[in-house]
Amino acid sequence: VVAPSWPIEWLQSVFGPRLRIAALLPTAWGLANDTLGSPAWGAVLVIALVLVLAMLLHGVAVDRVALLALGVSVSLFASPHVWSYDHLLLVLPWAATLAIGASAGLRGHWPLIIGVVLVASLVPWVAWAVALARLSETHAAVVPALSALLLAFALRVRGSPGSTT
Repeated sequence: VVAPSWPIEWLQSVFGPRLRIAALLPTAWGLANDTLGSPAWGAVLVIALVLVLAMLLHGVAVDRVALLALGVSVSLFASPHVWSYDHLLLVLPWAATLAIGASAGLRGHWPLIIGVVLVASLVPWVAWAVALARLSETHAAVVPALSALLLAFALRVRGSPGSTT
């Protein structure tokens, strides 16, 4: 009642100055800006990640812990205002993937364990080296995306109770 134009002003702020800031951060929005020329492509990257995850997990029952771990990974990729230190939260999907990889009797557990080591250590260091060379940390956005994909792959390999795979 006091300011009936607030929704329009809020949207202008979100898609104006805030989107320009998001274009500099290690998220889908920053990665899209850096590689595709516009932060608006970030929405396409987020949708693509969600679709790939849905395809990988089709017919696989996902427990609450795995769902939370996937949510952390996707939200770090999709949130417009995240910095690389927020990637510490990825310990949850990494731990979930390691737990699946270490589970007794799982075929192919070594690729999962090696995958976590690469995604949790080598990829962030490579992204940091790229950031130092380019003065842009946007490529670190691949870390949460790869973490989500690795966990989804682990869930797919393991199957779960009620799995149709």
